[in-house]
Amino acid sequence: MVLAAALTIALPAQSTALPDPTQPPSYRATRTGITNEASPWALTSTLITEDRRIATINGERVQVGDTVRGARVTEIAPTHVRLSVNGKQRVLRLVPRTVKRIAEDKDER
Repeated sequence: MVLAAALTIALPAQSTALPDPTQPPSYRATRTGITNEASPWALTSTLITEDRRIATINGERVQVGDTVRGARVTEIAPTHVRLSVNGKQRVLRLVPRTVKRIAEDKDER
């Protein structure tokens, strides 16, 4: 029994990462979250009200006209943000929204 305990302690612990059951099936984890690693900008949220539009890019709250990592914010919409980078337009998108609907019963028609 002492030998079994000693072997258990002496052997390096090997673990495999378990998938997160709360992530959607299309989720691919990267070092920076839900973003393409080639992109220096990560859009994580937008807030649209009657009098303001705010987006969260790279953890910073920004509004139209603000600059984040060399890009000027030119548009904030519910599902995307448009940036101007060196005269070129770049669009950052949130994960597509899906709307659940009640399935129609064919017998009720």
